[in-house]
Amino acid sequence: MSGEHMVTTTAANPAGNPTNIRDGLIIAAFLVAAVIAYFIFSAAPQTPPDQFVHPEVPGMMPELDMVPPDLPQDYSGLVASGNQFMDKGQYHTAMICYTRALAMDSSSPDVRVDLGACQHALGMVDSAIVQFNRALILEPDHAVAHFNLGIAYLSQNEREKTIQNWEKYLELAPGSPMADTVRGFINMLKQQVN
Repeated sequence: MSGEHMVTTTAANPAGNPTNIRDGLIIAAFLVAAVIAYFIFSAAPQTPPDQFVHPEVPGMMPELDMVPPDLPQDYSGLVASGNQFMDKGQYHTAMICYTRALAMDSSSPDVRVDLGACQHALGMVDSAIVQFNRALILEPDHAVAHFNLGIAYLSQNEREKTIQNWEKYLELAPGSPMADTVRGFINMLKQQVN
């Protein structure tokens, strides 16, 4: 998904394409973060999350006040910039790029998944779940959306929803680099549910 090209769906890209590599890295990062968070928070008492503050409100999130003034004005440029900021871990700025791109054209499930990934990275889990579900409305067989939705549900201790989405991910991408790891976590979660 990096570069100056339109984002395409994972299923349509051949192995080795930068999109597949980037998706694999995103999936691996989500999986590691989710598993660590799951084990930390499953033992800790649950506290309600803070109220979500809309990211476009100046002064509410200081990092957003430093958005580069020269962001592209076109859909493709915004998506490409969002990908670059996301790859650098600048999730606030990437989120703004993706949000602006989706305001122009809301038909890309990939951009929704990337927006959701940024939101999840920033602790906005409920918003991320909304984006992953919207991506699945657009493309029900979007493997990465199912994977990321499972991660988001895991962070909310929704084990059954996690298992459901990860099983769908394995159905759609059985030979993916993360498939064996995901199978192991599903088995672990099933043991905890029973």
